[in-house]
Amino acid sequence: MISNGFSSIMGKGQGKIDTVIARVVGIRGSSPSALGSLMAMDRDGNVYGSFTGGCIEGQLVEKMAQHFKSRNSSEIISFSYSDEDAFSTGLTCGGEIDVLVERLDYDLINEWHKNKDQFQLACIVSEIGRSRTFIVLCRKSSGSARSNYSVIVRDSEGSVRVETIDTRDVSSLPFALCQAVNLLKNNGESVYIKESNIRVDAGCEQGIARDADDQYFFQVIRRNPRLFICGATDYALALVELSNSSLFETHVIDPRPIFATKARFPEAKVVAADWPDRYFLNLENYINNDDAICVLSHDEKVDIPALEYALKSKAFYVGAMGSRSTLERRLNGLRGRNISEARLADLRCPIGLDIGGKSHHEVAVAILAEIIAARNGGTLQPLSLKSGKVHGN
Repeated sequence: MISNGFSSIMGKGQGKIDTVIARVVGIRGSSPSALGSLMAMDRDGNVYGSFTGGCIEGQLVEKMAQHFKSRNSSEIISFSYSDEDAFSTGLTCGGEIDVLVERLDYDLINEWHKNKDQFQLACIVSEIGRSRTFIVLCRKSSGSARSNYSVIVRDSEGSVRVETIDTRDVSSLPFALCQAVNLLKNNGESVYIKESNIRVDAGCEQGIARDADDQYFFQVIRRNPRLFICGATDYALALVELSNSSLFETHVIDPRPIFATKARFPEAKVVAADWPDRYFLNLENYINNDDAICVLSHDEKVDIPALEYALKSKAFYVGAMGSRSTLERRLNGLRGRNISEARLADLRCPIGLDIGGKSHHEVAVAILAEIIAARNGGTLQPLSLKSGKVHGN
């Protein structure tokens, strides 16, 4: 799954008027790249991202450079393993990948960057044969309220605008728009669809031209999961530094204004001088099962109310720093706040994995490793002792 890798890489080249991007749209067999993996190249020759660590990048960069000299708006290039060129332009892992190379519509991407924090999900739709791209955005609502959908599109006059989508009858929408909405509504994954494998039984038959040019790539982009860190400690500093790439959107909360400052945590998405439980209650987007909460404060006036809210939320991970004797006091305090034994068993305290960490950054690595394993269902075993998939491939 690609989340904000696309957003992170495109952010580096944001505002570049002339950019070519390449995305993995098809995978057969083993591949070091996930569906939707991105490379970008600007006219100055700067390259962002990579696919294979060197297997195909040289030839791909040449192809991308050609798009600056031609009017070709998009093409699909396939790379596969062969004994003759495995170490030049082939995939030494033995798989095959299809790569979509196209000129970037920078107006669309810049408009998305302006709006993306308001939405949890996005789907970048490439109608390959028509050389047309648009972006569908989804704002998930809490409770039973209907989710809201919008589309960023370039109109017939060449202007980029954001429009609300009426999803009361999804089947009445054009095929590509209908498919994108359904993917977001059902929490689907990125998909490459050719004319030969278009399915109409999902209620998205409207507007299919049914010719050889019918090729679509739907790239689902999820907003980074949030990591809420309660306590503006030195461990929090290290955790923010490690998490703040394309991993998590970090929120640091501490009721002490002298410690909870943007100057102290410049890489955090949000720094709030507030009590964590009050901060959680006032969140515009409620805590869901993509979010993690770490309590690092060592102050029971902060810890207990924060943990009470965290354990009653849908957060997939709740951890707290402290000794085993501190844990017992916390558990007793939380039992008095009607937290069930089953939910108390989910509390990761002492927080983190045993990697022998001593420094703040080593402990932060142990915490982050535990969070990632909890999110992805990792076994915590050395890969050298296992068989099967390696790093999700």
